[in-house]
Amino acid sequence: MAYNSKKNPNMLLASMLEEMEGEPNKFTDKYGCTWVQETATGYRRLSDRFFIPSMSLYNHTNHSESARQIIKNRIEAERLEAQKTGKTKTTVYSFSF
Repeated sequence: MAYNSKKNPNMLLASMLEEMEGEPNKFTDKYGCTWVQETATGYRRLSDRFFIPSMSLYNHTNHSESARQIIKNRIEAERLEAQKTGKTKTTVYSFSF
């Protein structure tokens, strides 16, 4: 079953991860990244193996390779600070879709 975000914008995660039928689609986005389809609606970016269950969820500001590296660096810095001080920090984020 092909996913159509206009017909069903509230698709369940289980449906997004459903095994795909036929040959996988492959495309290059406007940022030059190549993506290959792995599930009915899920794609993996080849350069860093980042998987997103539906391209309708993709936000370049949050999901780009550079954004992911910034997040990874921040998490590592917080982990090292917690080791050094013996204190842990809990950060709660809220997301709106």
